[in-house]
Amino acid sequence: MEKLKLYLADIEDKEDGLLRLSLVKHPATGCGWEVLSVGNKYVRVFAPIIVSNKPIYRKDEHLGEYNLLFLPEVIKDIQTRTAIEHPRIKFDIEHNGKEVDGIVVVSSFIIDYSTDTLYSDYFGLPDGSWVMELLIPKNVYKVLDVKNNYTKIDVKNSHIKNNVKKTEKNMVNREIAGGSASDDFFGISISGIFTYNEVSLQEAIEIYNKIKE
Repeated sequence: MEKLKLYLADIEDKEDGLLRLSLVKHPATGCGWEVLSVGNKYVRVFAPIIVSNKPIYRKDEHLGEYNLLFLPEVIKDIQTRTAIEHPRIKFDIEHNGKEVDGIVVVSSFIIDYSTDTLYSDYFGLPDGSWVMELLIPKNVYKVLDVKNNYTKIDVKNSHIKNNVKKTEKNMVNREIAGGSASDDFFGISISGIFTYNEVSLQEAIEIYNKIKE
């Protein structure tokens, strides 16, 4: 079986960064949100935004099939830049580009198991992952149940230069890690412009071995 190439996502140029978050069925990471409580107006969820050290299967016309990885230090940089440049994060549904109003970000932070005590294991998410607690209006939450276009992939502003790929890509795909197309679970999918840096086979092996430790 052919091993897939590994790319590390990064933000290197001024244009790089997160653009918006989308509420989707079947996020590409396979990591859905956890419902914490249901009130009269809102559903409160604990949602992974970017999961660290988790290879994400991707497939597109430029690079074919490959795995994409966000390292903890890069996730921290993305969160910091987002807080500065986009203090009010935009949300849509299934990457339809139509901004959804009423979603409240209760908290936004990077998991640090050495100091965090809010949750004992953060639902098994890796250290260094970016997570949020969100209040989602019930009328918005219900829309997710009837959407059926979650397999759509939309790539914009994409080009390859010197083996480095920059792309605004909706991180959602028919083939997902940790689930099948028949399983219904919901989560957050990101859209942004990132630099993709390919790593050698030996580097990829070292990264994967470190993740397993």
